[in-house]
Amino acid sequence: MRRPRDVHISRESPIPLDEWLAEVSDAREWDRQTIRRGRTPSGMEVSIGPRPGSGFVWWIGHSSRKFVAFDFLDGEIRTTDPDEETLKKMREIADRLRARLVGRKGEPI
Repeated sequence: MRRPRDVHISRESPIPLDEWLAEVSDAREWDRQTIRRGRTPSGMEVSIGPRPGSGFVWWIGHSSRKFVAFDFLDGEIRTTDPDEETLKKMREIADRLRARLVGRKGEPI
């Protein structure tokens, strides 16, 4: 089984949560409210979505996926297994935040 590919939007100084939340404030493209149900690889059911004070959002502007999860953690924005359309969106966000795309170990994407 292959390991999921994590991609982060990162910069030298941490991205502040308020800067990220301003970036994802358009409700036509971003959902900061909905909690969805999912399953872990072991089959356990879990809740996935925003928590009070978190930077977790769903991108609902993707052309073929219903939603794509973006999580904010330690001054970075993260997603798992992005397709080309999601990578394009991440690059646009990174440009506006003066950041770059990196992999799990900090390698450039």
